[in-house]
Amino acid sequence: MEVEEVTNYILLAHAYWRRTGDGHIQRRHGETIRKFLDFVLACDTTGNGVPDEGCTNTIDDASPAVQYGREQIYLAVKAMAALRCGAELLANAGYPGERLETYRKQAECILQEVEAKGWLGDHYAVTLDPSAEGLRDPWTGEALHGELAGWDAYHIYTANALPILDMVACDLGLDDARLAQDMLNACRRTLTQYGCCHTDYHGEAQVSVVGDLVAVQSGTTGWVSMNMLRDLAAAYRGVDMLNMAERYWDWQAATNARDVRVFFETFGGNNLCFYPRGVAVWGVFEAVAGFVYDKVTGLREVNALRQTVRVPLLALADWSKRHVPYFEA
Repeated sequence: MEVEEVTNYILLAHAYWRRTGDGHIQRRHGETIRKFLDFVLACDTTGNGVPDEGCTNTIDDASPAVQYGREQIYLAVKAMAALRCGAELLANAGYPGERLETYRKQAECILQEVEAKGWLGDHYAVTLDPSAEGLRDPWTGEALHGELAGWDAYHIYTANALPILDMVACDLGLDDARLAQDMLNACRRTLTQYGCCHTDYHGEAQVSVVGDLVAVQSGTTGWVSMNMLRDLAAAYRGVDMLNMAERYWDWQAATNARDVRVFFETFGGNNLCFYPRGVAVWGVFEAVAGFVYDKVTGLREVNALRQTVRVPLLALADWSKRHVPYFEA
C-alpha cells in the first residue's frame, strides 16, 4: 500500500492543520512530507501523472483490478489530493516555491488524465491501464497476462479520499456532476442486502491463503466503512444516500445476534471484519449539515442535505465546558 499510505499521511496532516490552525506537523516533519511527495512523483513511470507503481493495496477480498491494478482511479485521486495538499503544507512550512510548483503541476496532470480517460460515459473506471502484463497475483505469485479482470467495472472507490477534503473546503477540480452520477450508478450496480460490494465485476468466488492470512473474493463482499465514506462524499454533493445506513445497521444487528461483535466491518465473507475503520461514521454529522470549517482561513459554512436536520458540530465543541453547538435546519 505504498501510494495509499504516504498519501493518507499527507491528507490527514493537511486536514489536521486546516481544522486546528496548528502547523507544527509540517514544520517538524516537512522533510518527511517532501520525501513522500517525491515518492508519489516517482510512482508515475509513464509520464501521465498517475501512479503505476506501488499500487497494490490490502483490499484483499476485491477483484484483481481493485486489489492490484496499475493506475487505479481512487489512488489517482488520492495522489492528486496529496500533491496539492502537500504543497500547501510545505508552503506553510517555508519551503521554496519552485519544487512546490512541480507538485501542483503533477496534480493538474492527474486531474486531466482522470477526466479525459477515466470517465466511461456514466462512471469512472477502476483503472486507466487495463493491461495485466507485468503484474503478479500477490497471493500466488503467478504472473498475469492479457486484460486485467474488472478494470472498467462500476465501483465505490472513486470518492474514497474526498470527505476529508470536503470538510475543509479543499476542491480538487473533479467534475461534481460526474462524481454524483458515478456514485449513484455504482451504488445501483453493486448493491447487496447489507450495503454495496467493492465492484460489480464478479469473477469466480475463491479463497486465497498465504500462511495464516485468508481472503475470500466473492461478488457480495463489501466493507461498511468504504460505503460510509462514499455516502459522506455524496452528501457534500447534494446526493442523499443516508438511507443506506439501515442496511449497515441490519448487518451489525445480524452479527451481534448471538455473540457480542460490536462493530463488524465486512460482509460477504472474509476475515477482515474487526477493524476500526468504522470511525468514519462520525463524519455523518458534518456531511448531513454540509458543514465546512477551515480555521486557517476562517471559513465556516453549512449547506444542509435535508430540509429538517439537527446535528451536533463536534469540531466546535468545548469539551471542558461540556458544550457542543448544533446546526438546525
